[in-house]
Amino acid sequence: MKKQFTMSAYSVMAILGTLIVSMSLTILIALHAVKQSEQKFCAIVLTMTNGYRQSPPTTATGKNVSERMEALRKSLDCEGDQL
Repeated sequence: MKKQFTMSAYSVMAILGTLIVSMSLTILIALHAVKQSEQKFCAIVLTMTNGYRQSPPTTATGKNVSERMEALRKSLDCEGDQL
């Protein structure tokens, strides 16, 4: 005779609960990593844009880079005191 495997409602709920907790923790860890990455990137963008403000570029390419870095600074919502 073959034994038939049956799951009780408790087993199903325990598995679903474990999956939900695991997925939630994964999402929280990913969001934390994204925030840290954005903070590090903002530090670089701020350094560059502050440098361009102190010594404005004179070439067309330099001006283009400066404008794009300033737009990136605004889109990332980088603030001047994050350095």
